[in-house]
Amino acid sequence: MRYRKLYRQLDAVRDGLRTRTAWVDRLTEEELVEMQRGLAECIKALQETSAEAPEHPEGTP
Repeated sequence: MRYRKLYRQLDAVRDGLRTRTAWVDRLTEEELVEMQRGLAECIKALQETSAEAPEHPEGTP
């Protein structure tokens, strides 16, 4: 009984995820390439920024 409820919840989460990400399936190849390029640029900028950030002692913001 307990597992049935968990499986129903899992199915609901999966359905929600499919709904929220369905737009990705409609992207063209060019749009996907552009999206990946932009994501790579964002990741690189974050990595460069974090490398330049001063070190903080553990436990401080």
